[in-house]
Amino acid sequence: MHVLITSDTVGGVWTYTQELVTGLATRGHRVTLVSFGKLPNPDQTAWMRQLGSVDYRPTEYRLEWMEVAERDIEESRRYLEFLVREVQPDVLHFNQYCYGDIDVDVPRIVVAHSDVVSWWVAVHGGEPDNTPWMQRYREHVTNGLRAADMVVAPSQWMLDAVTRHYLAPQHGAVIYNGRSPELFAPDRLKEDYVLSVGRIWDEGKHVSLLLDADNRNILIGARTHATPSKSDLASDSSNGGQGASSEGAAQLSPEPALSLPKGRQPWVRAQNDSSPVETTDNSPALQRWDTKENDASPGRTAEAPDIRIVGWTQEPGREKKALPTCPPNVHLLGPKSQDELRHRYAEASIYAATSRYEPFGLSPLEAALSRCALVMNDIPVFHELWGDAATYFRKDDPADLSRALANLSQNPELRNRLANKAFLRACQKFTASRMVAEYESAYHQVALEKVA
Repeated sequence: MHVLITSDTVGGVWTYTQELVTGLATRGHRVTLVSFGKLPNPDQTAWMRQLGSVDYRPTEYRLEWMEVAERDIEESRRYLEFLVREVQPDVLHFNQYCYGDIDVDVPRIVVAHSDVVSWWVAVHGGEPDNTPWMQRYREHVTNGLRAADMVVAPSQWMLDAVTRHYLAPQHGAVIYNGRSPELFAPDRLKEDYVLSVGRIWDEGKHVSLLLDADNRNILIGARTHATPSKSDLASDSSNGGQGASSEGAAQLSPEPALSLPKGRQPWVRAQNDSSPVETTDNSPALQRWDTKENDASPGRTAEAPDIRIVGWTQEPGREKKALPTCPPNVHLLGPKSQDELRHRYAEASIYAATSRYEPFGLSPLEAALSRCALVMNDIPVFHELWGDAATYFRKDDPADLSRALANLSQNPELRNRLANKAFLRACQKFTASRMVAEYESAYHQVALEKVA
């Protein structure tokens, strides 16, 4: 089969493209790959050199989410129409929405990796203003989704977001992203530090949470939020709610005391292993406070663990802005190559996933394949993907994040258990070979439906 795939060279979509194209080529498929945005550097294309069945066409057209991209979108649409007629692929795989309705008679898949509206809602709490640019952006996304023979998303959460903010696809499917386990080193001797990956200034990645709480002396172990029994779950369910998640998950109480401050609602981590979008920790039906005693030792004070953050520290165009002030235990390492980052994953014992917007998240997956224990922001998509193979801190709460990291750092047995669970889950659900096989099936499906 001959597949034409579009991509961009910035961030996780290029890593995803590398895994997918490599897998398709090694399985005997022909791929025409078109990239948009910045031209890649040689390191970004080195993986193609041994793939004789890949025809790479780099371009510099602006990406659809950029505010001054309208002319580039129109020109790149025409470019793709000419290219499709030239190379005559069997299936089109678009990783951008705006090409979903180009004027060619070829079956097509549109992949919803992310979008501006769902990002804005996650970061700002409401939809963006309906400016002329936003109107055009929504139109491009909606038209692309409507014209697609299949819309694929990397999580159920993202597929639901597309339906909520734009339209319900005529045929939607979830194909989880994947990475090749053999690229990572899960058996290296671990060092006692926490790793996180993300641009400091990125409000969606929210790495700044790690800078917000200078908790060099953190109270831990005074009390944990007991995992409910099966009877507790049944009781919650009978009341119309959904019980707290996953036996064995390391879930910390937000408060060491038995009683809550006056006027404060109990906080509940109640997400099922495969929780859909709608359940939140503030759902009234989920509000319960378990005051059972547990076997934790009396409260003790511990130093905050060493934290190292990989990623750009300054936003493009604002390079003169001063770097953020870091607590003594937090170190900014700047951007790293893929090889350097794999080395960091192999060393780190804990990975902190702080994102408040993350339709999938390749960095936590890479950390899991390196056998890091995962500490994750309490958002639905992380529960969908990782279930009880991670521990969760209260959403966007830097103090609770600090407590979770300190607790895991001070508990090697729990840390190792979570690291092993994350590694096994990654190997079972999120491998590149599984992802490629599912895309192969999707390509054959839309091609056959078009013939029929």
